[in-house]
Amino acid sequence: MNKNTAIIPPVCVSTIFAMETPFNDMAFQYSRVGNPTRKTLETTLAHLEEAKFCSVFSSGSSAISTFLLTLKPGDTVLCHTVMYEGTQRLFQKLFNQLNIRFQAVDMNNMTLVKTMMKPNIRWIFFESPTNPLVEVLNIQSICKLAHQHNVQVVVDNTLASPVIQKPLTLGADVVIESLSKAINGHSDVIGGLIATNNVSLSKKILFLQQTMGTVLSPIDCFLVLRGLKTLRIRTEAQQKSAREIFAFLSAHKNIANVNFPNNGSLLSFHIKQSIHPNTFLKRLRLITIAQSFGGTETVIQQPTRMMRLSLTKKEQNRLLINDSLFRLSIGLEHATDIISDLKQALT
Repeated sequence: MNKNTAIIPPVCVSTIFAMETPFNDMAFQYSRVGNPTRKTLETTLAHLEEAKFCSVFSSGSSAISTFLLTLKPGDTVLCHTVMYEGTQRLFQKLFNQLNIRFQAVDMNNMTLVKTMMKPNIRWIFFESPTNPLVEVLNIQSICKLAHQHNVQVVVDNTLASPVIQKPLTLGADVVIESLSKAINGHSDVIGGLIATNNVSLSKKILFLQQTMGTVLSPIDCFLVLRGLKTLRIRTEAQQKSAREIFAFLSAHKNIANVNFPNNGSLLSFHIKQSIHPNTFLKRLRLITIAQSFGGTETVIQQPTRMMRLSLTKKEQNRLLINDSLFRLSIGLEHATDIISDLKQALT
């Protein structure tokens, strides 16, 4: 049988590959440098992100770390005020020590962002939607402003996934995603990606990845390729359920507010003081208290107790990040079952 006729991409676990001569590696030589299964995944994801180049990493955090290592000491990155706690730690605890500086600004306020466009700003980094508040930022407007000042933009697209939005087509220079979430979608892989159309940047990223060895294993690449096959239909089903659950929560007397972008499977909400957060969580039966999101199971997170927040109490209060805030990731259960569980827990 022709080796190219397999419907399912095969897993290549070999760490070394035969060479015709020391100068001809026939595409692969050592699995840290390149692997057939990983190459298949990277090619597939590049097509999905509408990018020329894509590299996959051992985690979303390693993808972000690798990207940040393309910066130089003295560079400053402008960030949105709210983003994933793990990214906050990378910025504040690690890369500040390398003299790579980070400034936070509310990117909902474009006038304020414009005042921050100083000569030392090299990149703008933000998530949209944001984690954990699920805010939607205007990617096109931010990119347009940045490019007017010769500043490049990187967007963490994890909460949306490329099925919902493709930041590179909206003006971003780089897109970063966690493969652990919607892209894989089965809560059994930790991984990340960087995609770009910038040739010189892609070469830097590839050099760093090969040097540091922050690669995704062949087995994990295979699992992500499997998850990609159902990404669109999973997303559509989760979106449909999320809209129904949003409507229920918006009308419930014990819900203070709901933040839902109407194009994803995540929402955040505050419960009113009429019900204690602990009581609400203890009453849940179907919905699981767990980290992460984007999987086939509906999970809920209480950020103040499940994240090591770097924000000060004053900042948390200003952003309404308190014990009454919950982030809900909608899975593939029937929407009526999820609503029934929320209803009894909120009574």
